[in-house]
Amino acid sequence: MGDFAQTLGFLGLSSPIENQLDTCSFWQGREDTAFDDRVVNILQVRSFSSKAQLERELDTVKIMPSAAILTTIQERDRIKEILLERNIKRVDTEDEILFRNAERKFGSRSAWPTEEIYIQPTIKDMKTRENHDATNAVVGWIRAETSSDRVAIITGSAGFGKTTFCKEIVNTVQSRKNITRLPIYIDSSHWRKLVNERRFSVRSACSEAVANAYPNSAIGDDAIEHLISRGAILPIFDGLDELCTDAYTEASVADIIDQIESLFEEDSAGKAIFTSRSTFWADVRMSERMKLHEFEVLPFDAGQREAFLERWFKLHSGDRKFVDQTLSIVDSSKATSSSKNYVSAVRFSQSPYILRLVCLSATHRKGGDYDKEEFLNRLDPLDGIIIAAGNREVRKSGISFPTQCGVLFSLSLLHGDVFSVEEFTSIMQLYDLDEDALEGMLSHHFISNYGNRKSFLFHGMSDYLRAKALAEYIFKDNDNFIGIDEYFSQINNLKDTSAELFSDIASFYATISTFKEYFLAVRVQQHYRGRSAQGLLLLLACCGKKTFHLNRSEVGTLISEIFMSGKKRFQNLEFACHFEGFEFSGFEFSHCIFENVVFRDCNFDTDTKFVGCSFGGDFEVLNCENFDEVRDEGCIFKTMQARSTFDNRSSRASTRKVTINDIKVLVREALRLLNSRDNTFLDVRREGVLSRLQKKNSYLAAELLETMEKCGVLRVRNGMKGHRARVEVCSISDVLAFWDDGAEIGSVRAAISLMAKKHCQ
Repeated sequence: MGDFAQTLGFLGLSSPIENQLDTCSFWQGREDTAFDDRVVNILQVRSFSSKAQLERELDTVKIMPSAAILTTIQERDRIKEILLERNIKRVDTEDEILFRNAERKFGSRSAWPTEEIYIQPTIKDMKTRENHDATNAVVGWIRAETSSDRVAIITGSAGFGKTTFCKEIVNTVQSRKNITRLPIYIDSSHWRKLVNERRFSVRSACSEAVANAYPNSAIGDDAIEHLISRGAILPIFDGLDELCTDAYTEASVADIIDQIESLFEEDSAGKAIFTSRSTFWADVRMSERMKLHEFEVLPFDAGQREAFLERWFKLHSGDRKFVDQTLSIVDSSKATSSSKNYVSAVRFSQSPYILRLVCLSATHRKGGDYDKEEFLNRLDPLDGIIIAAGNREVRKSGISFPTQCGVLFSLSLLHGDVFSVEEFTSIMQLYDLDEDALEGMLSHHFISNYGNRKSFLFHGMSDYLRAKALAEYIFKDNDNFIGIDEYFSQINNLKDTSAELFSDIASFYATISTFKEYFLAVRVQQHYRGRSAQGLLLLLACCGKKTFHLNRSEVGTLISEIFMSGKKRFQNLEFACHFEGFEFSGFEFSHCIFENVVFRDCNFDTDTKFVGCSFGGDFEVLNCENFDEVRDEGCIFKTMQARSTFDNRSSRASTRKVTINDIKVLVREALRLLNSRDNTFLDVRREGVLSRLQKKNSYLAAELLETMEKCGVLRVRNGMKGHRARVEVCSISDVLAFWDDGAEIGSVRAAISLMAKKHCQ
């Protein structure tokens, strides 16, 4: 820890002797000149309690010094007035006089390079909760004279310009005459070597940064520490989160803060600034966070974004329309079910880093197809975002770029926008990453905090990453991402945001012919079955409509050519989705499973057939043309709604025989109603079991009721005296004769018995 004798030594006074009073000290030292040395008397004002107290101490001095230095930050202007009245003509503050001498000894240095286009960000002062112009707010904090607010931290999401802003602060402080501090910018290049050599400390990092910035200064570590402690040097540490998560640092936030605060003299002007990603800082203990004055860098607003784009294209060539199209891909993304309440998320295009990447891509764009040799295509502005962010993270976490993409893509495919740390950890384990890598990945460029969970940094980020994973899979045969098949099974409509984003991405690179080749290769290689075929089908239709502007008939042809080798037959597939605006004329669905499927605004004709299909859940047909003409053969209807959807067609189509499945549905409904009643006996003919069916399909209800009355088929009794409820089956041979289903008596009796055991407890 430095003291005033060190200050005098730095100013060139040797052998100083102190005469100490309560609030002041009188120093006498020798100053070497070109010809001889001379005695110099200096007054030090250490603290201030009152004018009377200061004047009493000054009265004790026989020879009043000609110069005074204030080491206190209390009442400086008032002290100066008192000293000037005593004819002390030169009054300086310690930090100012040290700054002037340090500036001479250090020499000049070039300004820190900042972005060629710099847009002033907005920051929020987290103490007052007010937004301010970033530079003015931080410079105002630097100039404020206080001993209780010495360390600030600038937080913000990755890519929001914290590093650029810090360099701008350095240049601003250097250029303003009314600021008497030497700003020293300290990033990972200054402390990484010290960490690797196991000799890191805040003091050594500051010395390393000074030596790099001012190689001709020849000032020792003790002098640098003293200049920091008295406020002549302002350290700006960029990347507190990187420093504390480095595997070899073994330093906590509390340790770093304690080290910097231990440098400051009590009642001195010493100050320091740190930066950190919001993700990391939010996880720091509140007791530590309260010690620092936090400024949060906010995302660009519409005006800042437009100003950036205008300045860029004044200085560079490039296609502004291309940039607008690229940004609209993410701007137009809709909130998914997992992100509807994601109120803290922000858009891609509000990040200065993302804007710059897209503009660079527009300026250097050469076009061209996907390069099969590249993991991601650098010519694609959106791929460029992932590449640039990944390269930054390689330097910070040491995790390879392909592995980072695998983890992020799988998170988006399997968990959406928001996920727990446990889910994150499980994904990392799938890619053979150990717990040591967890901290680095949790503070990844693309990861943010969402309450006590984690989330992707930008609104629409998971949709975007899923779209890129699909693009890698479709266009480059890259199936290394865990979760592709699972996500295909979840795409359930043409408005799936990732499908729409994928369509926009495809529009940059694929013609209709190459598009068909890519998709046909995927379909042939994977032999899609089950639910995953649903996603491929909807993805095809989305691209056909959005990318190539095909009408519904042309989309139907595209699906037929790619998905069914020119035929119009879906076979052995599972669907749980919404078909909207599809052309199904002439299509055959053979032995497919439909669960909660909706056909909306679709076209059918007399050649559309459903053969041996199973329908369950809320099966609906809305505003479709010619659905009355559809034929169904040997289909199974697991719910009355599904059955009635087909039977609510024209009378010509409603001539089916009642099946065993109808019996099952009816009994299930009867038992459900029985369980909700208190009475001990229920006759399905009189207690309204058929009421729902009557409303859905009066034709089928009347036929069932007539048959039951004729044959006395079903009577449901609740168990008396604790006995289990049972279903009575009467005249089963007559039932089979009427329904002519071809089943044996035992199968019907067994089916009803099993349902009774299941539903009547």
